[in-house]
Amino acid sequence: LNLGLALRGDLSAGAPLVFLGHHTNPQNPPYHRLLRRSPGAAAEIVASYPVGTASGLPAWYRIVREGTTFHLARSGDGASWHGQSTATLPDFPATFY
Repeated sequence: LNLGLALRGDLSAGAPLVFLGHHTNPQNPPYHRLLRRSPGAAAEIVASYPVGTASGLPAWYRIVREGTTFHLARSGDGASWHGQSTATLPDFPATFY
């Protein structure tokens, strides 16, 4: 199971990317993951956070952009937000998907 928020610089395969989301698989406990990708580069795991409950859901995600810095947060109830991490992408375009 993978779900979350993604911002892409464009729709090409190597587009710059910021992703904050939830990942589970049968071999590992669930966790929240922050990925970033600079233009034309491979995606990089910036941070992974273990989930405290069996499923880690429900979960809300928020990405706030300030210039070239992206602030990412998670909430278990949609009201109380917990800062997860930040990602800086100097080449991320002003317009994105």
